[in-house]
Amino acid sequence: MKQPCKFCCEALEEGAKKCNICGEPFYFLGKVLKWAPLLSIVITILSLGFAYREMRGREKATIRAETAQSETRLAVSQLYVKERAADRAIGDLARKLPESSKENIIKNLRLPPSTTIEQLEQRAEREPGNSDLQRKLFLYRALKQPD
Repeated sequence: MKQPCKFCCEALEEGAKKCNICGEPFYFLGKVLKWAPLLSIVITILSLGFAYREMRGREKATIRAETAQSETRLAVSQLYVKERAADRAIGDLARKLPESSKENIIKNLRLPPSTTIEQLEQRAEREPGNSDLQRKLFLYRALKQPD
């Protein structure tokens, strides 16, 4: 007995898997394969969309990190300026002290007895982030300079 095709209404052979006229498949896998090119295009577009979204997210994260880094540099430079001004004020006060007080302050710096300004400067260059060492160097230099 012949059945009509659901799509083109042509008569079909018993047990036919696809229509000879319109080519429409009647089994599940055939229907899936018919839509496979369209599904692959949709999946490709979705993949590209997710990749673009990830790329934009990374760009924004990079921009945020660079902004935070530049803000940190600005804050550090402002802190450095304030610290230098305070160090100059300390130096001015230290130069006005009597010699006995200067020697006591140098002892309180807890530097090795044979330390020179040049040695401290070299060490400060090797350790630029060591603010305690920078402060000791500045104070030592201010105390050792002649009035």
